[in-house]
Amino acid sequence: MRSSTAPARLAGRGLREVSPLARAVVVGTARRFLDARGFDLAASLAYSALLTLVPLVACVTLLTSAFFGESGTGLYRLLRFLPGAGRDFVTSLQAFGAKATSVSGTATLFFLLTSLRTFFQVEGTVQALWGSTLTPRRPLRRLGMALSVMILGPIALGVLTSILLESGAPLGDFRPFGSLLSFGLLVYLYRKLPGSYVRWVPATIAAFFVSAALTLLRIGFARGVAHLTDLNQTYGPLSAIVIFVVAIGMMTTLFLGGVSFAHAIQFRDEFLDHDTPAERTEEGGPLYVAVRLLLVLAMAWRNDRATRTIAALAGEIGRREEELAPLIAALLGEGLLTSDSGGNVALARAPETISLYAVARAIGESAPRAVPAGHDAAATTLHRVFAKANREERAVLQGTSLRDLLSGPDAQGDPDAIGLAVNR
Repeated sequence: MRSSTAPARLAGRGLREVSPLARAVVVGTARRFLDARGFDLAASLAYSALLTLVPLVACVTLLTSAFFGESGTGLYRLLRFLPGAGRDFVTSLQAFGAKATSVSGTATLFFLLTSLRTFFQVEGTVQALWGSTLTPRRPLRRLGMALSVMILGPIALGVLTSILLESGAPLGDFRPFGSLLSFGLLVYLYRKLPGSYVRWVPATIAAFFVSAALTLLRIGFARGVAHLTDLNQTYGPLSAIVIFVVAIGMMTTLFLGGVSFAHAIQFRDEFLDHDTPAERTEEGGPLYVAVRLLLVLAMAWRNDRATRTIAALAGEIGRREEELAPLIAALLGEGLLTSDSGGNVALARAPETISLYAVARAIGESAPRAVPAGHDAAATTLHRVFAKANREERAVLQGTSLRDLLSGPDAQGDPDAIGLAVNR
């Protein structure tokens, strides 16, 4: 018979797990975002979005005017609910859209292709943040989703908004509608764009917080821009564009942060139990030892290109000669070291031309993950995953040379400090 206190114990344990779970999600979100260079991705995405906003608006204006006449002008009312999209900026876009109705078919095709390209850039950025390596969906399905998000969706919303405004609905009634619309769109994008399977709960939670943050951002810009009188004096007519650029940058950062947040929620058990950072230890593996002795030789190269005996190297890095002998033999065999008749060793070339990957390859520490040889769906997917992991690990090691480690803040001539810098 079950004890009556069992539910209470389970509830207590659940409450105790809330705090570490929340911390794991927050840390996992930040780590995922920073590891993928989320701020750089957001900045590049904001820049491309700004350049393609005008073609997108022109494309929607052309298609709306062709099929619905003047009924699609409500799109510009919806743009007013974007953070930073003030009246002057939207008015300028609307004036451009009115002129765009007279452009040629070639320009229309250019507008369409540019708008679709924006969607694929967003898709690629989200997949980079999520780390997806799966086979992308079918081309026709991707094209249909791009058309729905970038072209057909704005046209439908513009026409619907115009119809509601013509029926006498006040513009203020669209504010909750705009927040609800952004929430629904974010849920859809967080589910579909990563290319991997994303559960409804993580996508919904991330979309809720991001849409709320976007609403607060819009309110903040609406109230704060009025006080930026110095900005108008400095930039003049361009001040509206400057404000919109800043807002787009913040929006893309929040949007991509939501991708990392959804990822951390979906894999929360992994972040809670298996993704804690490893503690530093005094001992290191073969790669650590090899890099430490090479850094001593790199300092000698930089100073006077003097050679070192194995005994001197062992004493400087605190290792036994028997431990260094096989590593030095491997480095000599790969041409990273040279030796004279007396057994003294030195670098074979400049430190800035020796990467950590070359060191790892020389001592047998660069063996890639085994890639499956089968041709079934699982083997094909694992082949892509393992190959990408191998490429990224190789790229990180190839991007750091011995000279880079000598330039670190801890590398001021102290071999022990240098060794610690390598182990970070």
